Amino acid sequence: MLLAKLDFLDPSTEWAATYDGGVGDDLGLAVDAQSNGSLTMIGVTGYRTTATDVRQGTTFLWTDGSPTPSLRWRSTDSGGTDSRGAAINVVVGPDPANWRVYTTARVGAAGSFDWWTAHYDSATIPPSSTKDDTSHIGFSGASNGDDVPVGMTYQFLGNGHAVFVTGRSFSSVSGDDFRTIRYADTP
Repeated sequence: MLLAKLDFLDPSTEWAATYDGGVGDDLGLAVDAQSNGSLTMIGVTGYRTTATDVRQGTTFLWTDGSPTPSLRWRSTDSGGTDSRGAAINVVVGPDPANWRVYTTARVGAAGSFDWWTAHYDSATIPPSSTKDDTSHIGFSGASNGDDVPVGMTYQFLGNGHAVFVTGRSFSSVSGDDFRTIRYADTP
């Protein structure tokens, strides 16, 4: 898995960070970055493959730095045999110590994927955590086929904040259907 920062005006690489999760393939599937002026956080989600060919959803958070970024935190999901991060949103508050990461992933195995949405925040997680260390804010799908998230956004609304996740949900009657879920932001 490779994360690189490029200069907008001069398309040369400013820095690059590589994650090698072990013996199998590692793939970054989504990236988001946010800055509060003094701190830039970069979130990446995807998966790593183990020696037994199990794909584990993996989420990283880096602090932008020069000449290289600094890994702040990593989480690995061990649910199922083919879990993959699908989307990520990073929210950085005015205080550099106050940040949140929202992520959604498909978890499970082929034929019974569900989507799982969670948030991590600077106040409650250790430097490295597992799915059980998060505030789980949503889960979609019955055990009747594949439910797969493909995108998400975090929005500031007039009456608070919300996380929107969209993807597909299987129905035995109509096949795959388009599904969007709104989760209220949790403290």
